[in-house]
Amino acid sequence: MQIYADNTYHFSISIPKDWTQVIDHDTVSYIHKPSGATIRMEVFAYNPAINNVAADTLSASITQDGKTFKNFTRKSASSYEVMYQDLKNSTYDYIEEVYWDREHIIRLSCIFNDEIYEKILPYIEKMLNSFSWNAENPIPDGYALQYLSADQFEFAYPDTWVLGTSSNSIVAMDQSSNASMTITMQDYDSSLSSMTATDMAQLIGSDKQSFMMNSFQASDAKATAKATYVVDSVQMQIVECLIWDGSHLFSLNISYEQRTISDDLPELSLIHI
Repeated sequence: MQIYADNTYHFSISIPKDWTQVIDHDTVSYIHKPSGATIRMEVFAYNPAINNVAADTLSASITQDGKTFKNFTRKSASSYEVMYQDLKNSTYDYIEEVYWDREHIIRLSCIFNDEIYEKILPYIEKMLNSFSWNAENPIPDGYALQYLSADQFEFAYPDTWVLGTSSNSIVAMDQSSNASMTITMQDYDSSLSSMTATDMAQLIGSDKQSFMMNSFQASDAKATAKATYVVDSVQMQIVECLIWDGSHLFSLNISYEQRTISDDLPELSLIHI
């Protein structure tokens, strides 16, 4: 094997020494000339819609392209593998692995004739398993990103939490601790610089027992607060973050029993517009 290292995007992969490199613009490929088997490496700008990719969406896209969907595996919160075939005069197999951070998407595409599947597969697996990437802006370990295309924003949440919707809100919940995250969006035409601690307390604490504000900050585009309240004799922590993009107001609200979740959660979950 030989190592191909991309110094621009900081990834590497092992390639059999007898495979031939072909460069076409920004696409780097290696070809096994006797069989025609190919591995192709492509880099794209980050598109937040990648976070929503699932078996049904990929299957529909592959079928529309005239090919046959075979399998989809979500490898992590920021990677997946998809397999499909082209069943024309001769059957060709496709194995694609896709990785992303919040700057780039890297796609590794393996293409080979189905007649050599058993012989070529060990080489394909060895190449794909060797892939390593020092991502520039990685998604934090233990978190997943969700993108809402209609409203054009994304947010992070713990990848073990259950995601759902409630009326006009998005809700993520931790079933083991009952911690919850609620996100809403509304039209809004003024900055947050005039918001006071009293305004924030009325917004998030008017219906809570023993509510006490612990901190508050506000600027034109962002207002944050931390507070405590009591539910059934249990002290709860609440973190509220408001983000204004010039025409919409996004609210990120996290409620949890103290010391049951990471203190980093509110910062890592901030909305990206």
